[in-house]
Amino acid sequence: MTALTALGSLADRIAVNLTRARGRPLPDSRSQKLAVRWAQQGTALATKPPTDLLARTYQRLQAAVLDDDWQAITRGDWSRAPWTFWLRTPPLLLLHPPLLHKFQIHLDTTGRARPLLALVEVWLTNFDPMRPGIRDAGLVIATQLSQHQADKRLATWVAAQADFGLFDPARGPAEVAAALLADPAGPEAVLRRTGLADRTQTGFFAAVLHAALAGLRHRLASFSAGRVQRLLQFFQADAFLAMPVRRAGLADALLLPWATGNSPQPEVRTVIHDFLQQHYGDPRVGDGRRWQGVAPEAIDVFRRWLARATLREFFDVIADRADTEIWRYRQAFWTAVLDAGLIEDAWVLLSRSAQRETHSRFGSELACGMARGFTADQSVILMRVGPLVMAEISHNGSLRAWHHHDSAAPRLGRAEVHRSEIVIPSLGFHPWSRPGGGGLSYSDQTVASGLRHAGSARGNWQTIAANLIRYHTGVTLNSSDYMR
Repeated sequence: MTALTALGSLADRIAVNLTRARGRPLPDSRSQKLAVRWAQQGTALATKPPTDLLARTYQRLQAAVLDDDWQAITRGDWSRAPWTFWLRTPPLLLLHPPLLHKFQIHLDTTGRARPLLALVEVWLTNFDPMRPGIRDAGLVIATQLSQHQADKRLATWVAAQADFGLFDPARGPAEVAAALLADPAGPEAVLRRTGLADRTQTGFFAAVLHAALAGLRHRLASFSAGRVQRLLQFFQADAFLAMPVRRAGLADALLLPWATGNSPQPEVRTVIHDFLQQHYGDPRVGDGRRWQGVAPEAIDVFRRWLARATLREFFDVIADRADTEIWRYRQAFWTAVLDAGLIEDAWVLLSRSAQRETHSRFGSELACGMARGFTADQSVILMRVGPLVMAEISHNGSLRAWHHHDSAAPRLGRAEVHRSEIVIPSLGFHPWSRPGGGGLSYSDQTVASGLRHAGSARGNWQTIAANLIRYHTGVTLNSSDYMR
């Protein structure tokens, strides 16, 4: 028996004897302090024994199983035994299944909490539902907890097993994950109740998070903005976002529910957008490292959200610099295209003077590039509209369009783009009639000029542009959508 074990046993015996002295219970304050100390012992992180000591314990346990002779196994060996169960590969429990049974007999015989607490710690740390021995060891823990419900040192684990089936590999992670998402007290309170607050680096917590992210993805549409905000405050912990797999999983859970055309409530979208903008950044700029591992479909959703913000900010900037009466027709048209879900991505190219004004209004929040070679007031917005790249040039610039796979089409996300890369031959906006009454079609050949914004008040250019968009996307824009 080690000195620490002896001291622990002595402290336990003294506490018990004090309660029995003269048949009187401890005063309330003493009883409460003792209960708190016992509870803290039960949830405090168990200290892993030194490596050399574990190696010797491993060898003695292995020899005992092989010889079926347990006489040499001490109380200290049994206290350290759980630390050896998954110490090496293959696990000791896989090599020698009788060991767990002998360990359970020791617990049944002695009623000691220390070896059980060690097993709890090791089980949570090494948790993987497919790992040999995890299911059987969890059953041992659950059985022992049912027999020690009055032991305050085990109170947290007893309650967690009763409320969540914590030590059932098939049930525990899913139950805790569901509570993390739904409990009114919040995720932090759930972790305290389950003893996991200080165990966020364990295999069990990883399984909980995996289940929680899956649940978040399927239930996000039903959550209020307040609940999403509270969950994201929990998920933004450095220990969580620092792990690439968890980081990517969270972004997927927040964005993939909207990949099939559904849209979140505006308040929910704002909460998610602001969180991702702060912790992941703009996927259109930089090396994209913070978006590594995130599903392309999820990134596409965020690009659409960014496009919405980009378009709005672009029009806010240009509206102060262009003819308001003329410009409002363009804003109404592209807002209708955006509301139809057709703008998948957008990138602003501002003149130098417009950039200065933008930075004074928005700071560095508006990601944009520099428009080179244009007049001092002109700026450009590039948009991915279905299979097309479209360029809207402010003031008296024409509208242009290209197939996105056309090597000549301007690329979104570039820091600088020269006028000579945009004012180039565009797809024609005017259809031609197919022979034999086959309807209208559009040529893939480019023409020298784009579409002039003529007849805005009558919807002339808007109708022409809407027809081209319908031809390439199959989505019809009604004049009532953009003539407002």
